[in-house]
Amino acid sequence: MQHHLFYRLLIISCTFFLISCQQTIECYLIPSTDKASDFYKVQPRNSGTLFLAKNEAEHIQIVFKGCPGETYKIHRNENADNSIRYSCRQIKSVYGFDDALVPIDGEQVTLNDSIAKLWITFHTAESTRPGKYEEQISIDGNGKRQKIKIDLQVYDTALPSTPSLPAAFGIIEKNLIDSASKEQTLQNKLEWAELCLDYRMNPYFYLWDEPTYMKEYHLIGQYSQEIHKLMPEAKVLTTFYCGPKDGKYKDRLFSVFDLWRGDTQIFSMSAWALQANEANADTCRSLLRGNEEWWTYVCMGPGEEQPNLLLTMDGYQHRAVLWRSWKERTTGFLYWAVNAYAESDTLAFRKDLPEGDGVLIYPGQ
Repeated sequence: MQHHLFYRLLIISCTFFLISCQQTIECYLIPSTDKASDFYKVQPRNSGTLFLAKNEAEHIQIVFKGCPGETYKIHRNENADNSIRYSCRQIKSVYGFDDALVPIDGEQVTLNDSIAKLWITFHTAESTRPGKYEEQISIDGNGKRQKIKIDLQVYDTALPSTPSLPAAFGIIEKNLIDSASKEQTLQNKLEWAELCLDYRMNPYFYLWDEPTYMKEYHLIGQYSQEIHKLMPEAKVLTTFYCGPKDGKYKDRLFSVFDLWRGDTQIFSMSAWALQANEANADTCRSLLRGNEEWWTYVCMGPGEEQPNLLLTMDGYQHRAVLWRSWKERTTGFLYWAVNAYAESDTLAFRKDLPEGDGVLIYPGQ
C-alpha cells in the first residue's frame, strides 16, 4: 500500500514539475485603436475586457514574441457561447504599414520574425443575452503556452441591422479578379459586395467622380434623365469638392445645389471642402429642397488632425469619420473606393494619393 502511494505521489510531483517548467509566452494586448507595432510602449499582460452591444463587433490585438520559423496554434475555448462569432487573423505589413488582416490557416501561425501580431474579433448577435462572458484564447507551440483571458461585457441594447446613417463604399470593377467567364465575373462582384455588407458598408459601382467643368455637368444631366426615364424614383448621387471651374458660376462652391437640381438627388460633398467650419455644413443643409439629401465623403483630404481613413492616421481618426458625419447632420456617408490599387497584382498604392487612400480590402487567394 505504501509502495503504491509513493508512486502516485511521484507521478503527481513529476506532472506538476513538467507543468511548472513549461515556458509562458510574452504577450501584449493592444486596443484596436492603437498600432500593434507600438506594443513595446505597454507592459505584457494576459487579460483584458471588451464592451459590446448586441449585434456589434469589437476587436483587440494580441502581440507575442517567439523565434523566426516557430509555429504556434491559436485556439478559442471550446465551451464558448455559440451566439458570439470569433475570428483570429494575422496582421501583415503592406509597404511598411500593418494593414492587411490575413485569415489564419488551420489555427496555426508561423513566425517570419520574432514578433507575431494577431487581430481578434468578437461579434455578438441580436440573440446574444446581455451579461458577462469569459473568453479564453490559448497560444501553444515549441514547449510554450500562454492562456489569455478576455471578458466580454454585453449590454442590453442592440445596433440596428440597417445602419441609421447610410454608408456607401465604391468598388472599382477593373481591379477585381479578371475572369473570361461572365458568370465568374458576376460572382466576384457579389463576393466583394457581400464582404462590404458584412462590415455595414453598402457597396456601389459608379460612373462619374467629382465633375468640375460645365460640360461634365451637362453630361450628368443627360445620364440622369435616362436613368429617371427607366426608374423615376431613383436617386442619383454626384460628388463634388468645389464649384464649377468655368462658366457663370465659376469657383462658387454652393452653386452646385442649383446647377444640379433635378438631375442629382444626393449631393455628396468632400469633408475637405467644409474647411472644418460647421457654418458651411449649415449652409449645405439650408440649400436642400424636397427629397434631396446631403452626404459627405473623405478621400485625399482632409488631413492632419481631422478624421479620415489614411494609413498615416491613428485608429481614433478612423473611427471619428462617421461620428463627424453624425455631428454635421448629414444623411449619408460616401467612400470612393475600397480597392483602388495602382496595380492589382502587387497591391501597390497609387503614387498620386496618400498611403492607403481608397484601399480598405485586399483580395484573397
